[in-house]
Amino acid sequence: MTANDGTGYTRYPTRVTVEANGYTWNIYGGAKNGRWQCHLVEMAGSLAYDGQMDNQLRNNLRGALAKALNIPYTQIMRITRDVIAA
Repeated sequence: MTANDGTGYTRYPTRVTVEANGYTWNIYGGAKNGRWQCHLVEMAGSLAYDGQMDNQLRNNLRGALAKALNIPYTQIMRITRDVIAA
């Protein structure tokens, strides 16, 4: 269970591990107002990401997250570029 302190950030985020674009990613976030919000996306493992941080990557991450959480794609808020650490 997550606790929200009213600032919009989840105090105890959930970590979900997904695979997108041939890499494994850890996505941290939580549900707020019925939608899942990402707070941090980081690569799992020691490989460096050699692709571009473009809309295609963010959409693939969002789709993989929706599949892992078994919720509709539209219930996951857009993943912004500044939360991706790769």
